[in-house]
Amino acid sequence: MPKNNPLVNIHHGTCTILVAIGLSEFICNTAKVYVGRLRPNFYAMCGFDKETLDCTADDHMQAESRMSFPSGHSSVSFTGLVCVTLFLLGRVGLNRNVGTIRSSARGKMLLLISCMPLLLAFYCATSRLADNWHHPSDIIAGTALGTICGFISYHLYFP
Repeated sequence: MPKNNPLVNIHHGTCTILVAIGLSEFICNTAKVYVGRLRPNFYAMCGFDKETLDCTADDHMQAESRMSFPSGHSSVSFTGLVCVTLFLLGRVGLNRNVGTIRSSARGKMLLLISCMPLLLAFYCATSRLADNWHHPSDIIAGTALGTICGFISYHLYFP
């Protein structure tokens, strides 16, 4: 089959997303358990009692309140949407004719539209900060992890 066959693109795109998200989730969840950083809303989540100085929430909630670093939502959103962005940029032909794309108005518009999924990922990541579920460093680490996993996975299937 030729490389630009729709079936090949669907297969490679599916493999890219699955490998990227699997890699990102594995690293993220391993780091969450290993680091055990407290969430910004730790005391509210664990049901802290000021008199006994102890958490009163169930074990699941106490464990969840200690899994702030890195942000899983940031990681997954950037992983998937970096893959989508790179795929769209590849279909636009950014790797073949950069000068042509930048010089024409149509090329600039296609380039801008191809990068739009990153805005959705950015919104998802920043919403975790606004909801008081993560520290800024958690979000930055999740964003970096997701971006790296997306790049690695994309280049495995679309060299």
